[in-house]
Amino acid sequence: MKLLVWSDGRRSRWSGSRRLLRWRSGKRLDALGLPRRFTAQQLLERAREHLGRDIYFAAVELPPRAPSGLALLPEGCVIIVADARTTRWHRWHIWLHELMHLLWGHVGRPMSDPAPALRSLFGELPPEVLDRVLTRTGCSAHEEAAAEMMASVAMRRISSWESPQAQQVPDEAREILRRFQSTLG
Repeated sequence: MKLLVWSDGRRSRWSGSRRLLRWRSGKRLDALGLPRRFTAQQLLERAREHLGRDIYFAAVELPPRAPSGLALLPEGCVIIVADARTTRWHRWHIWLHELMHLLWGHVGRPMSDPAPALRSLFGELPPEVLDRVLTRTGCSAHEEAAAEMMASVAMRRISSWESPQAQQVPDEAREILRRFQSTLG
């Protein structure tokens, strides 16, 4: 399993054109086979097909210094976590932002030794589990801007939000999410 954390809450200025980035984001959504206006459910179905993994959204109360969203990637699925204390629309934007990183193909830059940084966030997990299954990554300012723009374009183009706000995680991934939640206190 990988743990992907894209945002540390800081704003950075990307030197590229916002207009070009907005156009590229729209083209990336079009490449998924989505119509100009689509439902949240259609986006999730196309993203599942593209990534070859089931996608689940989870709302978890995250600690104050934690990122507002992150993606857990156990075998065969993606669990995108957003802070449960945010508003419904902000939570959707966080979920979409994390999903867009995956759709752009952002892989981040692995830390040389992820265990010490992760131990502070996941102190309850045994060290061998951290060493074996967790990886923390970060993205460039350009990748953050691309994910943010694509999430914004998607939110504008979604015509119906008739989709669960948070989903039941399947049995095979439930234990991972339970352990993640227990480490948060």
